[in-house]
Amino acid sequence: FGILKLAQDKKIDIYTDINNYLRSWQFPYNSLSNGKIITIANLLSHTGGINISGFDGYTKIDSLPTIIQILNGEKPSNSDTVKSIFEPNLKYKYSGGGTTISQLMIEDVSGKNYADYMESNILKPIGMQNSFYTNTSSKNKLKLLATGYNGDKEVTMKYHIYPEKAAAGLWTNPMELSNFVIEVQKSLVGKSNIILGQKMAQLMLTPY
Repeated sequence: FGILKLAQDKKIDIYTDINNYLRSWQFPYNSLSNGKIITIANLLSHTGGINISGFDGYTKIDSLPTIIQILNGEKPSNSDTVKSIFEPNLKYKYSGGGTTISQLMIEDVSGKNYADYMESNILKPIGMQNSFYTNTSSKNKLKLLATGYNGDKEVTMKYHIYPEKAAAGLWTNPMELSNFVIEVQKSLVGKSNIILGQKMAQLMLTPY
């Protein structure tokens, strides 16, 4: 939603090379991409041939990596380098790594922190007042956080923090997540354009 808002505002073209919009880091193309570019549309549809399905997160006392350290697989990141594992447009493979690239792109293009951009452009306009991205230091937010479990065992220190905000960092609740779904549905049928107009909502929901 955040990326397509930038596209609708003509800040980006989703069918061009992702490196055109990445200013603080560049995707390291290798031979496995077979000389083909990865587009923003590839990131959004998980057809870019990029690795890393998911992230483990960090405890509240861990040193947190920057997004560039995560993408480069550098300590204190606990995940591998984000890279090509096969050429784009070959097949679908879910990639949290690709989603993290889109997080950096939003920051580079908007000039704002990802969480701030999403709060002002997506969450607040559609009534998601109690939804936010980790890491949060706000005391009134901390009391809202649910405790995670692995099976019947409580997660160490109750929950993990995900600096990979776009892929895994959103805290929300059923009612506010429903607000998001309803907004998408209304945009799709032309009854709302708070964030996306009908044309962009149709594109969002069309299989790639």
